Amino acid sequence: MKNTSELQAIASNISRLQELIDDYREEMKAAYEIAASRDVTPLDQLLSVADVRELTTLSRASIYRKVADGTMPAPHKIGKARIAWKASAINEWLNGLPQSHSQAA
Repeated sequence: MKNTSELQAIASNISRLQELIDDYREEMKAAYEIAASRDVTPLDQLLSVADVRELTTLSRASIYRKVADGTMPAPHKIGKARIAWKASAINEWLNGLPQSHSQAA
């Protein structure tokens, strides 16, 4: 069983992750607005697993587990030994996640 300080640290980490996801959503919203004004889509790019890890804060294993169970977009094979995710698919997936408690209040 975890002690109180460990639980507080975990709660703090969860809160920080929720803030990062919220910040990412705001940045993507701003990017969409800029793209719309320039008639360019910044999400027409491919993301490596490292990029997806950074954007989602998920581990590599968690990413592949979610892909396998169908709760996250699957990557595309772009070479013999290379895969990538469409940035737009990851963005849509992130936007579909439940809102954090801080936004729901």
